[in-house]
Order: sequence, then structure tokens, then C-alpha cells
Amino acid sequence: MIQAYLHATLASSGPWLFTVVALGSFFALTAGHIGIGILENFRIILLYNFAGSLVVSAPMTIVSTRYLADLIYKEDVDEAPGMLLGALILLNVIALPLVYGFYLSVTNFSYEIVYLGTINFLLIANIWQVSIFISAIKQYTGVTFSFVVGMMIAVFAAIIFAEDYSEVGMLFGFNIGLGFIFSSLVALVFSEYPKKCTFIFRLVTYFKKYWEFALGAFLYGVGIWADKWIMWFSPEAVRLPNGLWMYPHYDSAMFIAYLTVIPAMSMFLISQETEFFEQYVKYFENIQEHANYEKIERNHATLWECMLQQFRGIFLLQCSVCFMSILAAPKLFDLLNMNYIQLGIFRFGVLGAMFQIFVLFLTVIHSYFDNRRSVLLIQGFFCFSNIAFSLVSREMGFTYYGYGYFLANLLTFALAAYTLERYIRRLPYHTFVTNNASVQS
Repeated sequence: MIQAYLHATLASSGPWLFTVVALGSFFALTAGHIGIGILENFRIILLYNFAGSLVVSAPMTIVSTRYLADLIYKEDVDEAPGMLLGALILLNVIALPLVYGFYLSVTNFSYEIVYLGTINFLLIANIWQVSIFISAIKQYTGVTFSFVVGMMIAVFAAIIFAEDYSEVGMLFGFNIGLGFIFSSLVALVFSEYPKKCTFIFRLVTYFKKYWEFALGAFLYGVGIWADKWIMWFSPEAVRLPNGLWMYPHYDSAMFIAYLTVIPAMSMFLISQETEFFEQYVKYFENIQEHANYEKIERNHATLWECMLQQFRGIFLLQCSVCFMSILAAPKLFDLLNMNYIQLGIFRFGVLGAMFQIFVLFLTVIHSYFDNRRSVLLIQGFFCFSNIAFSLVSREMGFTYYGYGYFLANLLTFALAAYTLERYIRRLPYHTFVTNNASVQS
């Protein structure tokens, strides 16, 4: 069970957890040995790249996930290698001019840093893309090995090269670790699906069919980072000599707050791929086998109860972690050498992250039932509400920083719970009528 949760942690939060842990290890090991300006440049590049790669890659990863799910459902995964290759090509073609143009036009970094920063962005984005295969290939030991070894390589290579080449050396070393993770994950995928790369760009047709998922993923990615971007232009924010904005107190408090959802993310992944998936498959398989209405209703009730039990478990776990994190925040701040001025932001960040994981659970369930319009509604509402509330909280002053993110997640959770309850209550009707292609035609 411990192994299962370790693998699930990396499968659900691999790239993000890798970045946070690697950064923390790097700063702990280099404290007092490397100039603060060099560390700030390195951190801000990773922060911008992590945020930008998540937003840019989100539409591609979600549509690719749906494509892969359809292949697995049809028990014909011959197109999987080609789909991965096509997705990576499209993602890099789209991302390369965006990130390279951003660094050239907005920052005053040297060309070496611009070049390495661009590569860093593309590596992170590509890891997001390949990560959709992690739960499908089931090679959790190999995935865990890739992330752990890659993180160690990134940290120590960055430290070694930093001594002589400062930011350039740090980025170069860090990219070596990211490159190891990316190449290892790609190797695992192609070893699991040893087929020729055919129909490389058929994925493009899925964007037309599942545009709601693509747009929703983009809005959700923007929503996750909207409050941070807005706070970068608050009175307390700073503009670094390299031309980039940041608000260290807000950013670091929110990053630490996000770590509190990792246990729930792991539990969600395990429960989603076991109990819920089994009941989900049973419900639709019985319908395909022409089960009578009484049996369909029993399966419907069992599926609903399974969802409630799973949510109850995630709810209790995350509430417990949230409660302990809020109470232990002063001790945690002492341990991490954080400023007490960040305490309020951190606590609201923990509360907001709690509701965000609940929203994620409900949104994934919506996606299982192909309820695309509701997914788009939920993700769009989160994006625009986070923007609106964060703008208001910024105008109200420092005391209210973090309120916007918390309120946006709270209201989005209420919307997601309401729409899912309405949909699941009438699941047999939606199965036979609203999602029935022959009825719609």
C-alpha cells in the first residue's frame, strides 16, 4: 500500500512535485555559497516556465488523454505511439515561438540564458504531455525511478555547474535532469506500445470533436495561475533587474499550500482506477448486454454510492491535512525559515487548495460521463471568478491577499457539486437519450 501511494503521488503530481522538491533541495544545499541574485534569476525562470508550460500544454494534454482513453476502450492501442509523437511535435511547434519570443521581448537575459530557459520550458511542457501515459502503462516502478533519479541529477548537476557558470550552469544542469525524466518516460511508453508511429497527426481531428475539453483545460490552467499573476502587480510585488515580476511572499506561501493536496491526489488516483472504474465499467457493460431496467437502476445506485464513499474519503483526508496545516503553520514557518507576514496568505491558500482538489474530483467524474459542457462551465467559472476575486482582494489591500483564490475555489466547488448531482441523479436518462448518438441524429 505504501508503494502504491508513492507511485500514485508521482503519477498525479510528478512534474509539479519534482520542481518544488528540486528547488527546495537546491536552495538548501547552496545557501551561502551562491549569490542571491543568481538564485533569484534561476527561481524566477523556473516559476515562469512552470506556469507557462502548464497553460500552453493543457489543451494538448487533455485532448491527448481523451484520444488515448478511446484507444484503450477499443482495445486497439496501435495508434498510441504515433499520437504521442504527433502531440509532442505540435506542442513544441506551438510553444517554441511563444516562449522564445517572450524571453527576447520581455527580459534582458543573455542569449545563453534565453536559449537554456526556452529548452527548460519545452522540457517541462513535454513532461506534462508524456505524463498522460503514466497511469495507462502501469509501469509505476519505472516512472518513480525516472522522477527520483532525474531530480537527483538535476539538483547535483545544477550545483556543480553553478560554481563556474552561475545561472547558465544552473539551468544547464537542471535541464539535464529534466531531459533524463523526459527521455525515460518516452522510453517506457514506447516499450509498452512497441508499434510503428502511424496516423501521427490524427490527434488534430480530436480538437474539433472535443473543443470543450481543450478550451476548458486552457481556462483551468489560466485560472490556477491567475491570482499569482495578478499579485505580481500588487504594491508589494517587485520587478527584478532581469525585467520579470514576482511577489515572493505570495508565491512561496501558495506553493507550500499546494503541497497539502498531495495525499488527497494520491488517494484520488488510486480510488479512481480501482473501485470507481470497476463500477463505472459494470454500469455500461450491463447496458450493452441489454440488462433490464431494474438491474440498471441497481447499478446506478451502486455507482452513486461508490462515488459518495470515494468523495467522503478524500474529503476527510484533505480536511484533516488542511486543519493540521493551519494549526501547525507557525511551526512550519519556523522550520522553512518563512516570514510570518505570509501566514494569512498560506492559510487561505491551504483552504483554497482543499476546495480545488474537491473540484478536480468532481470535474474528472463529469469527464468520465462525457459531460463536456459542464466541465467547460466549471473550469471557465473558476478562471473568471479567480481573476475577479483576486483583483478585488488586491485592491482591498494586503490583509485580504489570498481571499480571492479561496473564494473562487469555494464557489467553483459549489457549482461543480450542484451540476454533478443533477447529472448523476438522471444518469439513465442521459445514457439513453442525451448521450445517445442515434437519438440525437
